[in-house]
Amino acid sequence: MGVLFSKDVDSFNTPPAIRIVNKRIALTDYRYLVRADLTFQALGESHGTEYPYLENQRFLKQLLPLPSFLLLPLNRYRLPYETAESGAVHSLAQKTVIYLHGSGSVAEDNSILHRLLLQNGYEEYLRLYDAMIARTHFDGALWHVLRSDNKRTCVQQIYDTVLESFEAALQDRAEGARAWNLPYLQHLESMNTAPIPQLDSFDPEQALSDPYKPAIDKAQRQLGKLQNELYRRGISMVIGFEGWDAAGKGGAVRRLSSALDARGFDVIPISAPTPIEKAHHHLWRFWAALPRDGHIAIFDRTWYGRVLVERVEGFCTEAQWKRAYEEINRFEAEVATHGTVLVKFWLHIDSETQLTRFHDREHSPDKQWKITEDDWRNRDKWPAYAVAVNDMLQKTNTAAAPWTVVEANNKQYARLKVLQTVIHAAEVRLEAEKD
Repeated sequence: MGVLFSKDVDSFNTPPAIRIVNKRIALTDYRYLVRADLTFQALGESHGTEYPYLENQRFLKQLLPLPSFLLLPLNRYRLPYETAESGAVHSLAQKTVIYLHGSGSVAEDNSILHRLLLQNGYEEYLRLYDAMIARTHFDGALWHVLRSDNKRTCVQQIYDTVLESFEAALQDRAEGARAWNLPYLQHLESMNTAPIPQLDSFDPEQALSDPYKPAIDKAQRQLGKLQNELYRRGISMVIGFEGWDAAGKGGAVRRLSSALDARGFDVIPISAPTPIEKAHHHLWRFWAALPRDGHIAIFDRTWYGRVLVERVEGFCTEAQWKRAYEEINRFEAEVATHGTVLVKFWLHIDSETQLTRFHDREHSPDKQWKITEDDWRNRDKWPAYAVAVNDMLQKTNTAAAPWTVVEANNKQYARLKVLQTVIHAAEVRLEAEKD
């Protein structure tokens, strides 16, 4: 919910007054008040004239700790809006009126003040407020413009608006009409995804053609150099691991982290959300874990839990996991738009290899902690997870955040492929910086 305050310009009835109308054609009867106290102060200093202050200036300053020029629409509206006279859609910036009143001398040449406003970005503020409201005024996040002629009345409007919103939300929830239970994002079109083969088309049984030790050592040295270059240029990187249980995610993470300067990366192991995390949007905890510029974050399990384990185990509603694909795509797009390099891995093994590794863990004192009853229960649901994984790959393989399927029956092959993929992603990003 957004709230803006305005002063009824018609209440400025004490002469003298300065009235400046923007040169745009005035097609609507909407009027605006600009908080212009700093403008008038600057004008007074320039011309040696003491200009009177706006009425209720102290009250306006309390409500509006904002830049000097703040456009405040007078009336409450929904976009796009029409005038009764013409029926045409208009922007907020089609008419601008500034009033200054009080006792004392006033400038006769309005063009001086108009030029001063233009120099201080007044026209730009008009354009920005137009765009801001037009692009962010929709059901679920409406702007409410309140009249502030009287402080008590204004406060009452705030309470009324909040209470009405609460009551409407409760009623919608009772009727099952709340947006949280929809399988899609309102007001948004789905992002484009790139095709990716079905999981069963990947052969998890791959082998190295060259000796492992020299290849992994070379890749780690190269990654260390690239990390330094990413840090120097302020480019962050997010590496996410998903895969079957016992597919080798931990081993791949260790080979990555051993190549990196410990001061420039973090490994974030993801488990079930805490009660506090459950009380927020499912992506909330991941925003907080993103790396700062120039640093690397390695996620051992990721934000895809909503469309994998939560879907299969019934920890969320069907509408929630269906909606999550688009939420995740937009989350990753925002991260990539910031300049972060995103690399996502699915480590793929076959069912027989998983069973062998489960038994190895059970009989190895050093690895027994890795195997739990949950692992066996998840194994029994392999077909359901396979469907969920394929849906995930198909619906979230975007240009900004493509998936890399790693054939992981051979651990050495998988680890080297992970390193080489990260190296390639870093090199592509650094090369793009040069262009």
